[in-house]
Amino acid sequence: TCRDWFQLSLKEGLTVFRDQEFTSDLNSRPVKRIQDIRFLRDYQFPEDAGPTAHPVRPESFLEINNFYTVTVYEKGSELIRMLQTLIGREAFTLGVQLYLKKHDGQAATVENFLEAIAESSKTDLKPFRAWYSQAGTPRVCVRSEYSAKNQEYELHFEQSYPQLSVAGERCSVPIPIQIGLLNDGGESISSTETELFLLQKPKDSLLFSGISERPIPSLLRQFSAPVCLEYDYSPEELALLYQRDSDEFNRWDAGQRLATMVIQQGLESLQQGQSPTEPTLLLESFAAILRLGHSDLSFLSQLLTLPSEGYLSAHFQPISPNQLREVLWGLYDALSDQLHVIWKQKYEEIAQPPAENLTTEAVGKRRFRNLCLSYLGRNEKTLGEELAFQQFEQSQNMTEAVGALNVLTHRSGPLRSQALGSFYQRWQEDALVLDKWFRIQAASRRENVLDDVENLMKHEKFSYHTPNRVRALVGGFSQGNFLRFHHENGKGYQWLAFQIQALDNTNPQVAARLLTPLVRWQQFAEPYQSKMYQALKQIFNTPELSKDVFEIVCKSLGESL
Repeated sequence: TCRDWFQLSLKEGLTVFRDQEFTSDLNSRPVKRIQDIRFLRDYQFPEDAGPTAHPVRPESFLEINNFYTVTVYEKGSELIRMLQTLIGREAFTLGVQLYLKKHDGQAATVENFLEAIAESSKTDLKPFRAWYSQAGTPRVCVRSEYSAKNQEYELHFEQSYPQLSVAGERCSVPIPIQIGLLNDGGESISSTETELFLLQKPKDSLLFSGISERPIPSLLRQFSAPVCLEYDYSPEELALLYQRDSDEFNRWDAGQRLATMVIQQGLESLQQGQSPTEPTLLLESFAAILRLGHSDLSFLSQLLTLPSEGYLSAHFQPISPNQLREVLWGLYDALSDQLHVIWKQKYEEIAQPPAENLTTEAVGKRRFRNLCLSYLGRNEKTLGEELAFQQFEQSQNMTEAVGALNVLTHRSGPLRSQALGSFYQRWQEDALVLDKWFRIQAASRRENVLDDVENLMKHEKFSYHTPNRVRALVGGFSQGNFLRFHHENGKGYQWLAFQIQALDNTNPQVAARLLTPLVRWQQFAEPYQSKMYQALKQIFNTPELSKDVFEIVCKSLGESL
């Protein structure tokens, strides 16, 4: 067990890592890795960049219930994975076995774990301890130089930490960076397909010899460290990596970077009073990937999913949700409209697997059909609404039914009401399934979605005394519907403040978790920033506020505890 609460990540980080590895072995390893990093970037990276940032091993707390964070769990898991990357899987396994043998039945610490890994692998891991004691996400800036005359290619690395409101000195940490070099055809041109480089100093360089042409670097393969890596890729280089990189994670990440670049250009156009230009290169890349296909349809679905609002909001600050909404939804509409023929072709050529078929292949088919349907459902020309209702009516399992509802919930016609009503009648006595019903409606893009949410709070199946139902409806809107929750009128912020006040007396743990969308208020543009601040002050001034909520609100506002 852990010696004290401050060692919590020793247990939970290792548990999350083991769960990730088990799921990867059971299903698709690339898909699991992408899902885990999408979650890390959407939730842990913002936590690491905000007023509630803390180390993986925190040094203090006011309320222990606030200790269970994505930093302790998910970032803690990434530290475990880095150790395995640094010393190799076999040596890591032996190190874990030694740790368990030496400390079975004892109250252990992070140092005990690292010492066992170091002893087994004969590696000095003392510098690695800084990962556990420093808050914030390291940034790694990379630039390259190529000498055709000497056939040498050199990468220059520099690591740094962003400025945070939390106190504490930050030193350089050991960062394992997996690297591949590709030619213009997407083929590997280095002596080994993937090279492991350990960046330990603030600045360092890596030289490759015998490189006959200027390569395109594939950096941080498999997301080998929880860092923000910056490299000045051209759109064409990203498109090549997106279509050809042999590393599945970096192939997906190149697509995320390319889409982010397109969205950035769209935001800049809006700010200059112009309309965003057509995303030709991204459209061509999507079309090429769709035509080529992939044996793992779950992976293909990840490749063709645009970055989330949470990921994008970390790149474009101060955050202007209305502009982000216009550009992001416009990009989705362009992908739907320009590629609707191939979306429909792919949707129709894949038959629904039998309900009892739960193989990785069957899961991939359902996931990919739902992705195609989500793009078809955005455009009136594609009859996506009718297709979604047809899929709902013919659905043989929950994945197919929910995939259809996720399209219909954004509509306002009778098919939406009919499908939601039918789903409720069938599953109203199953609490977990009914949570999905509430959450799907809370995530709707409909302009009046907050009115829908307020009406659902009067539903006989909604209760403040059911935490999962609160998370599904209140959290589903405030944390799962970024571009409707963040409205210029600030109505969503005031509504959330009221929900937190109402919950605080009976369930302060859930109330504290619901604060998450408000804590980054300083990263938003006006008028959002002022209205979020007002909502936080409203909560702060609540009489007899719980320690759970008080701690997070104080940190968010910069008040002393």
